[in-house]
Amino acid sequence: MKHLESYLTKITITPFKRIYFCKYTVHKSDDTSRFDSGKYRPLEQVSYIAALLSEYRDRRIVANSYGAYLTLQALVDLNVTPKDIILLSPVMGKAKAKDRAYMSRPPLTKRLNLALEEGRLVRPEKFALYIGDQDPIYDSELTEDFRNYFGDECVIVLEGEGHMLDRELTANIIRKKI
Repeated sequence: MKHLESYLTKITITPFKRIYFCKYTVHKSDDTSRFDSGKYRPLEQVSYIAALLSEYRDRRIVANSYGAYLTLQALVDLNVTPKDIILLSPVMGKAKAKDRAYMSRPPLTKRLNLALEEGRLVRPEKFALYIGDQDPIYDSELTEDFRNYFGDECVIVLEGEGHMLDRELTANIIRKKI
């Protein structure tokens, strides 16, 4: 396993059969001095993930939520073509919850949008993005942009699913892709 520790995120690449699961864990920390120092800023995390995608380009990578967002960011101007990536409930950029006062605006959103417009996201040999239509950060227009870029068959909107996809559904998605 490889780890990148930062003030907010721990990234773990876990081998399982022929799949590498990218797990990104958000940590709460009272150590504000580490936060302020910006030891591992988002772009550094993206660079690290890009290096892992290059190193494990012949493997399947599965990432979810903010980790899937960082993985999308790592595809920007990547110098290799990964073999197989599955993204589950990815944060895809700026989004607003329709049912409450909640807005998500992750770092590097403009970078991802510009790369999408300019066609600078590398398209893996196999790619699947799954998102629930009940996910508070689901944005149909943004999802359509990704569908237009990666292809209709690659971006799947799951009816009735929220951000936390059903465990059995997730297992079936991964089994189906093995």
